[in-house]
Amino acid sequence: MPIYEYQCAECGIVHEVLVQSASVRSPDCPGCGSKNTRKLFSTFSPQVKESAPPPQSGCMSCPNNNCPHAGGA
Repeated sequence: MPIYEYQCAECGIVHEVLVQSASVRSPDCPGCGSKNTRKLFSTFSPQVKESAPPPQSGCMSCPNNNCPHAGGA
């Protein structure tokens, strides 16, 4: 079920509503009770959690991070 944001044309309050069907009329304002609300355009923003790569102490070709090339030549 999607969550929509609505704004009241009377008092300006913005509120979110969990909507079960797209054919449902706009909900009444929870602040002033007005029936004059409109659906706002909202953006979708997923949050992806990425793991950080392990720290590099040398070059990739030297085994066990015992790189004689680390820190410059």
